[in-house]
Amino acid sequence: MTNRIQLLKFLIFRIVSIIRLILLKILYRRYIFFKRFKIYIPISCKIKIFGEKAVLKIGNNFSIRRYSDIEVNNGNLLIGDNVFFNKNLTIVCRSKIEIGDNCQFGNNISIYDHDHIFNSIPFEKNKFIVKPIYIGNNVWIGCHSFIGKGVTIGDNVVIGAGSVITKNIPSNSVYINGKIKQLIIEK
Repeated sequence: MTNRIQLLKFLIFRIVSIIRLILLKILYRRYIFFKRFKIYIPISCKIKIFGEKAVLKIGNNFSIRRYSDIEVNNGNLLIGDNVFFNKNLTIVCRSKIEIGDNCQFGNNISIYDHDHIFNSIPFEKNKFIVKPIYIGNNVWIGCHSFIGKGVTIGDNVVIGAGSVITKNIPSNSVYINGKIKQLIIEK
């Protein structure tokens, strides 16, 4: 009986996910592109796409957990194949964010390709400095991390939990507590 309940729950989740993808495609048909339907987006996730130049491309085998927010505002968000976002992820794209293949993101991660302009008084709420973000292939980003504008993270990188990334991280490295160490890859 338990196996039947688990199977039923899985089927319901899969059907809801496919319906959600179809609705997203209907709403944002000019702006959103999927490689295939092997994509999981729970109902609790918010996806917002604004502006004539906005594009969201999602590769195959994409999964995102609940309570995550993705906002593309006149930017390009490109997500590769085999990408996993854990819960409470926030991505706000006003320029360009490119995420490579085989990437994993822990929970409570924020990725912003812009900053507010704050050197004038009074502060102007809708003025931004924007720079693209590039995240390479085979990247693992630990929970509670922040990735800011203008950052390039190379291939085969591990980012430790609680990191604030405002500078480039080279390929084949581990970033923990503000220090970069060479990653040794066994073949």
